Amino acid sequence: MRPLIVCTALALALASPARAQGAFSSSAWAGFGVGSARADDARAGGAFGALGIEVGRTAHPGHRVAVAFEAAGRVAGGRVALDSGTGAPFRDASCAAFTFAYTRSPVRVRTVTPFVRLGVGGGTLAIGPTSWYDARMGVRVVRDRPESAAAVVGSAAVGIDLIARPGPLGAVLAVRWIGARTRYSSLSAIVPSVGLVLRALPPP
Repeated sequence: MRPLIVCTALALALASPARAQGAFSSSAWAGFGVGSARADDARAGGAFGALGIEVGRTAHPGHRVAVAFEAAGRVAGGRVALDSGTGAPFRDASCAAFTFAYTRSPVRVRTVTPFVRLGVGGGTLAIGPTSWYDARMGVRVVRDRPESAAAVVGSAAVGIDLIARPGPLGAVLAVRWIGARTRYSSLSAIVPSVGLVLRALPPP
């Protein structure tokens, strides 16, 4: 981790300013990491994947606003735990949402530019299939399909933009967090990600 921080700091210090970028840009990214989900008294952790697509505009140097689609889901089994006998264990958990995002970066655009990004929006959180024991009826209840509900979704990212010169194509490396919450369930995932950025070049 320390070599990565040192290399990033050197790159920021030595990189020359890149060609001025256009106001509009779009990006797509994907990554894998870890996360957890909770439904009532049951919780599950494991490997999570996430992806996102966004279109944005730089209104002022260093300030960018965007509309994004973001999603995250459990891709590999982790241990399912119950806090009490009334919980309903589940295998899968995923969320998807449209978010409004704000990105802050240095005013002076360089070949390597750090950024911080925050997003908030609404979507759905799906958890299941589930099964639980109904003590009153004396039977085990199985629900084959995931249950989805409206959720508040938030996201955050810290990373670097790698801006190609002189073309419009670049790359983005970031560590991202995505979280979703409903009244009875929640999901949270942290993923390192890599993506591509396409920027509109300004007139010559």
